[in-house]
Amino acid sequence: MNETTLTLDFGLSLHISLVRSGADMAVTVSGGQKPHIGSVAVAVPRESLSGSGEISATASVINITAHKDDALSVPIAVRLASRFNCVVSVSVGVDLDGFTGEQIRQVLGSVDLIVSAAQELAGH
Repeated sequence: MNETTLTLDFGLSLHISLVRSGADMAVTVSGGQKPHIGSVAVAVPRESLSGSGEISATASVINITAHKDDALSVPIAVRLASRFNCVVSVSVGVDLDGFTGEQIRQVLGSVDLIVSAAQELAGH
């Protein structure tokens, strides 16, 4: 398993781990006071619907009741599946209780950072 930690501007640490399963990958993102499983997205690569020949992905998601972690799990899974042309599962559980609106926006805006960290963990 490959692991790394990202620290956002206001001090929240996001723990990211990646495990390869053959050509596929499983990614976990957790953080906050009570890390948990709030959402799991699985993305499957496919040819882009635009007909350009590019690789895109379709995602399925399971959310735990009252959790909104899919705002991170779905875009991360789709981007990694498209980039690596493999099936990608992403489990996210970031506890945001007591955070300000701006801090929550920072977490939601961290998709690029998380994807970049996962790509490094994958060796690309």
